[in-house]
Amino acid sequence: MRLIFILLVALFATLLFSSLSLAEMQTFVDKNFYNLDDQIRINTSIVENKTQSGFLRMQLLCSNLSFQFYLLPLSIEQNKVKQISTELPSSEQMMGQCSIEASFVDFSNNIIDKRSSDEFNVTDKLYGYFRQDKEIYKPEETVIIGGYIKKASGEDFKGKLDTYFDGMLIESIDLDNNFESYLKLNETIKGGKHFVKITINGKNKIEKEFPIFVESEPRKLLVDIKQIAYLPGETVKASISIKDQAGDSIRQDVAIDLVSENNNWLGGWKINSDDVFEYKLDKFVFPGTYTLSATFNSLVANAYFNVSEFRKLDFNIQDNIIVIENLGNVAYNDTVEVYLESKNKRYLISKKVILNPGEITKIELYKEVPDNIYNVTVPLNRESTQSINLTNETIDIIKISHIKVQDERTLVQKSGDKINEITGAFLGGGTLSYLSIFIIGILLSLFIFFNIRRLKNKPSKSERAIKKEIRRKEINSMLKELTKK
Repeated sequence: MRLIFILLVALFATLLFSSLSLAEMQTFVDKNFYNLDDQIRINTSIVENKTQSGFLRMQLLCSNLSFQFYLLPLSIEQNKVKQISTELPSSEQMMGQCSIEASFVDFSNNIIDKRSSDEFNVTDKLYGYFRQDKEIYKPEETVIIGGYIKKASGEDFKGKLDTYFDGMLIESIDLDNNFESYLKLNETIKGGKHFVKITINGKNKIEKEFPIFVESEPRKLLVDIKQIAYLPGETVKASISIKDQAGDSIRQDVAIDLVSENNNWLGGWKINSDDVFEYKLDKFVFPGTYTLSATFNSLVANAYFNVSEFRKLDFNIQDNIIVIENLGNVAYNDTVEVYLESKNKRYLISKKVILNPGEITKIELYKEVPDNIYNVTVPLNRESTQSINLTNETIDIIKISHIKVQDERTLVQKSGDKINEITGAFLGGGTLSYLSIFIIGILLSLFIFFNIRRLKNKPSKSERAIKKEIRRKEINSMLKELTKK
């Protein structure tokens, strides 16, 4: 009995639910998100508990837009489901949240039933997944960008995909599901940061920008010397630069070597590229062609400059001595003439002068002319100049007045200097050597020996007086005889 009661209750509930569901209307759309130009598919089902006739009316309700887009005459039989499907293309005016309102009205426009769909979104945005093979590239490598583009609903997007590099369109492809875009970098591409941009620029849009970094590869090493020829003592200046594939400068340490014409290494340095290299030449640097060599990794660059021949003699009078110095960078081999003029006499001193750069010789005037006050004149050739001259004027002659020449040497010094001259001439030297001193010792010994011997053979004072008296008498006798005749 109890079981029968339960079954009756269940049957009643089922019948009640069926009767309620038969008098029902539903409206729904196929997706929650739509892109522009997508078709919004709308499905409406109507079940009535009695036969009805009228119109099915559909209205679009959006944030900024509302309009009726569908009207269909409709007859519904009792307890039979009526299915109606239609489509509506999405547009820019519909962007945002929307819904569809479906109404079943009689011929007098009275609403029999009305339902609204769930809200859905209309957008122009696309969504994508992008991959980049790497971020750092070398010139001439290929950049690979891949991925896929999806609609807002998650469906594949088909359309035109453009690839830009630094704002320039380089490729346009038809997109179908996945894509891969290839960009070969130029050989002379500028080093540093660049941008690859993937875009779809139709009604639906997506844009993705990828930064990539291109390495600056050293391609050229340059050495630029400011001038071709230099004189001793001047400063050589050169700019050192490293250029990459685009011709832009790279700052790196560069090895610098300076080599003379005879391949003598003069020095090595490390300087930063784009800095100015400076090297002050020695005042006696040899003339010739010099090589300035720069090295960075496998790059080598050479530049050349010439050191000119510089001929210059310096004359200076110091305490009866003319000091001659070769200030040039080549050997001097010529005759130097010095004229000395007093009130009554004029003397010419002519000396053969052979001087290497930096060497000094002297003309000791007190050894050449008698003591007196002289006007000194030194005619100059093109290789000579005067030490007191501070200008770049050409000097043809040096004249110095009232030079007092006085020999202050002792007799022994004079004798030594004379002997030194003799032995120096004999030996080919100008100063006392060990052999010179030995010869001088022998000569002095002989001088002392012969003087002692002469003194021994010299008669005494009384003997000299007697001889003198005899000689006087002989002369007087001779005079008398001549007088008589």
